[in-house]
Amino acid sequence: MEAKDNDGTNLINTPVPVFNFTGATAASPLQPSTGQNIFMGSPVASYASQRPAINVPVPAHNIQTNFITSPVQPMSSQSRVVTRPLPSYMVQNESASSSGPSQNPRKRATSIQELFANAAKSRRTGPGGLNQTGPRPSPMMRIFSGPYVYSTLPHPDSLRILRIEPGTTEKLMLRVETIRLCDTSRPYDALSYVWGREPQYVQVSTPDGTLQVRKNLCDALYCLRLADKPRYVWADAICINQEDTTERGQQVGLMRKIYKRAATVQIWLGKEDMDEAPIAFSIARGVVCNGQCNGLHGPVEGVGTASHQDCPPPPLDSPLWSTIGHLYSNLWFWRVWCIQEVALASSAVVLWGTSQIPWKWLGLAAARIRINNYALMSREDMKGVLNAYFMYRISQGDVTVPPQKLSFLHLLAITRQFGATDPRDRIYGILGLATTDADPDSGDLYIKPDYSIPTDEVYRQLAYKVLETDKSLRLLSCVQHGPEISEKWPSWIPQWGSIYNTALGPFHRAATSSTATRTEFRLISKNVLQVQGFHVSTVREVLPPFPNPNGRLLPPLDMYQQRDVRKALSKPRGPLRFSLTLTAEQSWHGDIIEDYTAHLNDFAELVRKFEPSLASYFEGISGGNPERIFKATRSACTGRRLFIDTDDQLGLAPLATRRGDLVCFLSGGRLPFIVRQEGQFVLLIGECYLYDYLEARADKILIAKELTSRWFKFC
Repeated sequence: MEAKDNDGTNLINTPVPVFNFTGATAASPLQPSTGQNIFMGSPVASYASQRPAINVPVPAHNIQTNFITSPVQPMSSQSRVVTRPLPSYMVQNESASSSGPSQNPRKRATSIQELFANAAKSRRTGPGGLNQTGPRPSPMMRIFSGPYVYSTLPHPDSLRILRIEPGTTEKLMLRVETIRLCDTSRPYDALSYVWGREPQYVQVSTPDGTLQVRKNLCDALYCLRLADKPRYVWADAICINQEDTTERGQQVGLMRKIYKRAATVQIWLGKEDMDEAPIAFSIARGVVCNGQCNGLHGPVEGVGTASHQDCPPPPLDSPLWSTIGHLYSNLWFWRVWCIQEVALASSAVVLWGTSQIPWKWLGLAAARIRINNYALMSREDMKGVLNAYFMYRISQGDVTVPPQKLSFLHLLAITRQFGATDPRDRIYGILGLATTDADPDSGDLYIKPDYSIPTDEVYRQLAYKVLETDKSLRLLSCVQHGPEISEKWPSWIPQWGSIYNTALGPFHRAATSSTATRTEFRLISKNVLQVQGFHVSTVREVLPPFPNPNGRLLPPLDMYQQRDVRKALSKPRGPLRFSLTLTAEQSWHGDIIEDYTAHLNDFAELVRKFEPSLASYFEGISGGNPERIFKATRSACTGRRLFIDTDDQLGLAPLATRRGDLVCFLSGGRLPFIVRQEGQFVLLIGECYLYDYLEARADKILIAKELTSRWFKFC
């Protein structure tokens, strides 16, 4: 299904933003994994993180408690304790006391019981004591016991929730309870968050033992606590037994129901100490109420108010826009689990420090910024805007436009740039979203989550499933390799934990070539996929990889490579074909270019700005926007290189392409592929762009060349 706004913009297949960060840890309901998850970047960014286990042994005490408490405080004298001798380091030094009379008339404590009793008495009767301001608090224990022990969930729809006791002090009091999803008498909120950058932990105790929880989660629970009544919250890190792989898989299967049943999804972006949240939220409201998007003018129904309409967004050159950049750069917008958490919410609220805003505002603001303000996005660090826009477009709750429904493979390809600690979560993290080929509401998940299966086997099983249900070779368009081809797994199975570039064409568009619509393939063994296609040409020369955005359009070329580029530009329609090659025939929105004249005008201005030595080939072509076309070239060229084939055509190919590799057009494909012959088998290098072999143009060339099809055995 093709997803477009009223202005014709492709809503879903947006160029994947480049986002570089390291050392960040994303929350997921899963156990940590070592290894690295590679994000798309230029240079390629990495997202390697460890998720800590929450069951951490601590010194055991034979003490029963009624609440989880954090931080540790002396307990009330009414608390039930076991009397134990006071440790030597807490006993008053006898020699020191013998030098003179004690200044404290209170009897020296000789046990832990007496020590805490004295402290409790001081709090109750001293200045400002509890007895003078209100009733005595409920009995509670603030000494840790042994490790918390999870009991088995009794029913298939059981889940744990946290009861946050009311309060206004620093003492956070929690209780873990078990409920069933079918029991609607206990409303709860669901928390959507990331762990945070700082590896800080807070110990909390339960009647069965202690847990170690990341500080960012504790900060969120503090923020959600009410002053006058309890609050029930579902938070994955505590409510799922991380060490039980069976329970983890079972709870992941319930994730859709957990978030759909939640009264509100509370999106916690973390603490905010720079006072940017009020400014950023105000600008977002101004963009929504005064901006323009999807043909809408003025306020959007259900979100605009008179006060907001009186606050238009600042001028595009205002430094205040940096607060919006910081907002959308928050790690929450890059965590794969957060996609379904917000998309399934019937109502969602974003909390950033002490400020909050409905999710609808940030989703609509991202849509308007993405569609109308490419210049602003080029100047400010707003890569997360594209992620926020996508998350809003598939949201099923409080939104102003119907959610877009995709195939599971399409959804997987779009979300590839999002982060996950466990590489299996690239798949499991979106299973709760309904797709055209799966219905989670009826229990029909695309695949069953199973954390006892290694990552490579999960990816293999997914590939088999896609070939079975999709009946096309779009799976092969998702194959990406780095500069070298790994021998650890079959070259034709996508490794979803790695990303080096974007797709070379709108994923949602169906193939229009008569050859492409005839999909012929079969699995002949566990690791070998046999596909019918045509060998159309061979790679004669490869150019250096494209540089990072550093003021150059092309990489440094030697004299022979420069000659090849100039030869391509000198051909009939050479400048147009050159511009289409460097953008893979896509606009900055990620859709197929339809207005060739406007596209060429934009590209001519870009050449004059970055490659003035080639400007003579674009004489008489002007009036374009170089910023707009620059985004399209960066999206297509990052992680790729130009090549010259044996027909002297200029093409765009993956980094791993070498001289002598074959250019093939496969039955069921939209674009040609680069493959490498190795005996009777071939390795799949990846998609490439050649002007003559895009969709219907391929039919004419294949007929003219009178090529004969052959079978390629991919291993």
